[in-house]
Amino acid sequence: MPTTANLQLPYLTSHQSQKHVTLNESLRMLDVLVQTAVVTAEANTPPGSPADGACFLVGLSPSGDWAEQSGALATFVDGGWRFFQPLEGWRFWDLASQTLKVFSAGTWVDAITAGGQLGIGASPDDTNRLALSSPASLFNHAGAGHQLKLNKAASTDTVSLLFQQAFSGRAEFGLTGDEHFRIKMSPDGSAWDTAFYIQNEAGDHHGYVGVGTSTPEGPLHVSSSDARIVLEDLTGTGDPDAGWEVISRFDPVTLGSNLRFRSRGAGFGSAGVAIDIEKDATGTGRIGLFQYSAPDAILALGTNLSASGSDGVRFTFNNTSSSGTAVFNAAYTNASDPNARTSSKQVAFAATNNTDTVFSVDMGGTLSLGGHIQMNPVTASELPGASTVPNAIFLLDTGGGGRAIAISNGADWTTIS
Repeated sequence: MPTTANLQLPYLTSHQSQKHVTLNESLRMLDVLVQTAVVTAEANTPPGSPADGACFLVGLSPSGDWAEQSGALATFVDGGWRFFQPLEGWRFWDLASQTLKVFSAGTWVDAITAGGQLGIGASPDDTNRLALSSPASLFNHAGAGHQLKLNKAASTDTVSLLFQQAFSGRAEFGLTGDEHFRIKMSPDGSAWDTAFYIQNEAGDHHGYVGVGTSTPEGPLHVSSSDARIVLEDLTGTGDPDAGWEVISRFDPVTLGSNLRFRSRGAGFGSAGVAIDIEKDATGTGRIGLFQYSAPDAILALGTNLSASGSDGVRFTFNNTSSSGTAVFNAAYTNASDPNARTSSKQVAFAATNNTDTVFSVDMGGTLSLGGHIQMNPVTASELPGASTVPNAIFLLDTGGGGRAIAISNGADWTTIS
């Protein structure tokens, strides 16, 4: 009897008697093979009391009435079993797993994975097996949190999110070629630079961050032809130049390097520098406070330096070597020659606005006082040995409220009443 090419439905022929038998057979087959819904998939034993018209997918090791029908669709019709061997592309809905199955390459598989591609408003290909064209995408929670998981096979592979313009890469972040996290940027999709890097390895360097470098040498490593860290404060004024910058520069001529903390909006070599830390070609380090010219001492202070505190202010100069000195040195400079000192005053302690000099020392070592000297008196028994304090002066308590000046000549004490 002739049949159709795909579903093998029997044709009605001319002069055929009892045409209703052939027609009914075709209808039974269509009832099973069109909009097919399978009660149980991969079953090997026929159910005891199946419903009329119920359909099953026979497993790989069938028995009983299903023997030798592996992989077939079995339907219970008119009190008996009918079997249909599938052809490439047949589909059915699995009621148990709520999935669509398709017959591909001789076996039943999930329809989504059969061809390995799915396009939603777009055309997938062998590389982009899931393709979506949409104004937006939503990945929602199911009552708690939500994770988007990206997995790669080997350390040298890449797992990342790539941002493109006209299908040309501009930004990418993820694990690109190793196990370290990177954010990379590209102006043209071909040349890529690492903008941000987090090191992921066991040991002390774990979590090191590189900005502009993939080889951070510390917890935070910034590498750039303009290595600045900008702390911008827009509170209140809205001034984009408010705040501070931290700048590191290398001078290829002097082989020196600078680290400067300055106010925003000021040039590298201009006013606004609060701290200037420099190292010259010999490796000597110097620190300048409130000045931007090269410090001429290990610690150099700029003009208008002030300090205050509710508990007082102390400047301590300590020298740990018994042969060294610890001094406070200040000097006026000549405007035409910053390295030349005037002979008027080298050190001066003055009252407010420098109008009343308390005392000063000139270049010749002469001490000038703008007031009186007040000394605490000592008794004769409290005087140290004259040889231990040569040229020292003490206020001597002579008893009964009397006072005298005691001067050491290095051997004895001389008193002046």
